[in-house]
Amino acid sequence: MDGGAAQVVIILASLLVGLGAYGLAGSRNLVRQLISAEVVFNGILLLIIVFLSRSPIAANMLGILLTVVVAGEIIIVVAVIAALYRRIASLETSAIEEEGV
Repeated sequence: MDGGAAQVVIILASLLVGLGAYGLAGSRNLVRQLISAEVVFNGILLLIIVFLSRSPIAANMLGILLTVVVAGEIIIVVAVIAALYRRIASLETSAIEEEGV
Protein backbone atom coordinates (compact mmCIF):
# COMPACT_ATOMS: atom_id res chain seq x y z
CA MET A 1 0.00 0.00 0.00
CA ASP A 2 1.44 3.38 -0.94
CA GLY A 3 1.85 6.24 1.52
CA GLY A 4 -1.23 8.24 0.53
CA ALA A 5 -3.61 5.31 0.69
CA ALA A 6 -2.12 4.15 3.98
CA GLN A 7 -2.66 7.60 5.50
CA VAL A 8 -6.31 7.61 4.41
CA VAL A 9 -6.86 4.14 5.88
CA ILE A 10 -5.14 5.14 9.15
CA ILE A 11 -7.35 8.22 9.43
CA LEU A 12 -10.50 6.19 8.74
CA ALA A 13 -9.47 3.47 11.19
CA SER A 14 -8.76 6.10 13.86
CA LEU A 15 -12.19 7.59 13.18
CA LEU A 16 -13.75 4.14 13.65
CA VAL A 17 -11.96 3.67 16.97
CA GLY A 18 -13.06 7.13 18.13
CA LEU A 19 -16.70 6.59 17.14
CA GLY A 20 -16.74 3.20 18.82
CA ALA A 21 -15.25 4.61 22.01
CA TYR A 22 -17.86 7.38 21.99
CA GLY A 23 -20.61 4.76 21.58
CA LEU A 24 -19.22 2.71 24.45
CA ALA A 25 -19.03 5.70 26.76
CA GLY A 26 -22.37 7.22 25.80
CA SER A 27 -24.71 4.23 25.68
CA ARG A 28 -26.49 2.43 28.50
CA ASN A 29 -27.88 -0.32 26.26
CA LEU A 30 -25.89 -3.57 26.11
CA VAL A 31 -26.56 -4.19 22.41
CA ARG A 32 -25.38 -0.69 21.49
CA GLN A 33 -22.30 -1.21 23.64
CA LEU A 34 -21.61 -4.51 21.85
CA ILE A 35 -21.90 -2.85 18.45
CA SER A 36 -19.62 -0.01 19.61
CA ALA A 37 -17.05 -2.50 20.90
CA GLU A 38 -17.09 -4.27 17.55
CA VAL A 39 -16.51 -0.96 15.76
CA VAL A 40 -13.48 -0.35 18.02
CA PHE A 41 -12.15 -3.87 17.34
CA ASN A 42 -12.59 -3.46 13.59
CA GLY A 43 -10.80 -0.10 13.64
CA ILE A 44 -7.91 -1.64 15.53
CA LEU A 45 -7.86 -4.62 13.16
CA LEU A 46 -7.70 -2.25 10.21
CA LEU A 47 -4.80 -0.35 11.80
CA ILE A 48 -2.88 -3.56 12.47
CA ILE A 49 -3.37 -4.78 8.92
CA VAL A 50 -2.19 -1.44 7.49
CA PHE A 51 0.96 -1.57 9.61
CA LEU A 52 1.63 -5.14 8.46
CA SER A 53 0.88 -4.42 4.80
CA ARG A 54 4.57 -4.56 3.93
CA SER A 55 4.31 -8.29 4.52
CA PRO A 56 1.07 -9.30 2.77
CA ILE A 57 1.18 -12.90 3.98
CA ALA A 58 1.52 -11.85 7.63
CA ALA A 59 -1.23 -9.25 7.20
CA ASN A 60 -3.58 -11.80 5.64
CA MET A 61 -2.89 -14.43 8.29
CA LEU A 62 -3.32 -11.97 11.15
CA GLY A 63 -6.47 -10.54 9.56
CA ILE A 64 -8.05 -13.99 9.29
CA LEU A 65 -7.00 -14.92 12.82
CA LEU A 66 -8.37 -11.72 14.35
CA THR A 67 -11.61 -12.02 12.37
CA VAL A 68 -12.14 -15.51 13.76
CA VAL A 69 -11.37 -14.34 17.31
CA VAL A 70 -13.78 -11.40 17.01
CA ALA A 71 -16.49 -13.68 15.61
CA GLY A 72 -16.06 -16.03 18.58
CA GLU A 73 -16.20 -13.09 20.94
CA ILE A 74 -19.45 -11.90 19.37
CA ILE A 75 -21.03 -15.32 19.84
CA ILE A 76 -20.09 -15.45 23.51
CA VAL A 77 -21.19 -11.88 24.27
CA VAL A 78 -24.52 -12.31 22.48
CA ALA A 79 -25.16 -15.48 24.51
CA VAL A 80 -24.38 -13.63 27.75
CA ILE A 81 -26.65 -10.73 26.75
CA ALA A 82 -29.46 -13.17 25.89
CA ALA A 83 -29.10 -14.86 29.29
CA LEU A 84 -29.16 -11.51 31.06
CA TYR A 85 -32.25 -10.46 29.12
CA ARG A 86 -34.05 -13.66 30.11
CA ARG A 87 -33.19 -13.07 33.75
CA ILE A 88 -33.80 -9.32 34.02
CA ALA A 89 -36.04 -8.60 30.97
CA SER A 90 -34.05 -5.44 30.18
CA LEU A 91 -30.93 -4.57 28.23
CA GLU A 92 -30.21 -1.34 30.13
CA THR A 93 -27.09 -1.39 32.29
CA SER A 94 -28.87 0.46 35.10
CA ALA A 95 -31.31 -2.47 35.48
CA ILE A 96 -28.38 -4.89 35.63
CA GLU A 97 -26.67 -2.76 38.29
CA GLU A 98 -29.88 -2.66 40.36
CA GLU A 99 -30.27 -6.43 40.09
CA GLY A 100 -26.69 -6.97 41.25
CA VAL A 101 -25.77 -9.39 38.50
